[in-house]
Amino acid sequence: MEFCPIFETENELECRLWAVIYPEHEIDIFDACYRNWSNEEFIRSFVNERFDSLDSIFFKDATVSNIISTIKLEVVKFAVELLNANEEIEGCKSLDQLFKRLYGNVESLHFDHDDERKARPSIQGSILRLYAILLDDGTYLVTGGTIKLYKAMIGPEFKVEFDNVKRVKVFLKAHGIADVQGLIDK
Repeated sequence: MEFCPIFETENELECRLWAVIYPEHEIDIFDACYRNWSNEEFIRSFVNERFDSLDSIFFKDATVSNIISTIKLEVVKFAVELLNANEEIEGCKSLDQLFKRLYGNVESLHFDHDDERKARPSIQGSILRLYAILLDDGTYLVTGGTIKLYKAMIGPEFKVEFDNVKRVKVFLKAHGIADVQGLIDK
């Protein structure tokens, strides 16, 4: 397992948003998500496979074309928000504001989940999700992402994402990685 900064900075230590490169993948998981989310064929297939079981309240009167259009808008907005947050642009949301606790307040009482985070674009009803681990120095390590087509976090795509979070946490602990310097030294 390797790691890379998501955005180029003069000094890697300044980048607060990093991504995992899984041994079975050639590119980092952030780029993989964005390539999929920007690929209309991928989106159409993903949505079509799940369309009949969509939450009728969450996607009232939705069509596959509407969902594809929504994702295209979200991809651009999310990328800009993440870049602005990483660069700490005044008046923009910070990474801490974008990445919320994965399990909300109830589960956050369990300290083994306290560093698990999720982010989404700042659009009402947004459906893109990124998952990350918050490191000790405030760096976010993206472990994956998906398209949320159900009100609850259910389905095989969420299991994969939650398993990836756990997998990366085990790796970080085993290698004593707790901050951005550890990601660089790895």
